[in-house]
Amino acid sequence: MKEITTYISKIELKVLNIKESESFYDSLFEFIPLKKKEDHQDAFTYWSSFGLVISQQDRVKQFISHEHRVGVLSFSLFCSEKEVVDNLCKELEKQDYIIHSKPKFYDYAPGYYSFKVFDPDENLIEIFTTQSDV
Repeated sequence: MKEITTYISKIELKVLNIKESESFYDSLFEFIPLKKKEDHQDAFTYWSSFGLVISQQDRVKQFISHEHRVGVLSFSLFCSEKEVVDNLCKELEKQDYIIHSKPKFYDYAPGYYSFKVFDPDENLIEIFTTQSDV
């Protein structure tokens, strides 16, 4: 049987404050090669190997907490360099974004190194790299 390649091509996030989210993702993508390519009315899209569409959500009935909601809770972005992961975490922390977990190696996957940060709408974003020499 032929092996099938599968990947995510687009993620769409509805946010409560598009300006705050745009500032967060602009900071994030200064370090990771996604470029803000398209602006739309009340939305913007970053494109690279996948698209991240951010749009304004004005009709929110209830927002309880990160753990108790529907929709996207978290997603991960791969970065090829450990130094970029470290620098990105420091920069987002300087800008007072909430760091969920500091950069570290994880035992469950040799060479897996990551940190997690909340965006302004409490989507948990993991930035990770893998290193084969660990």
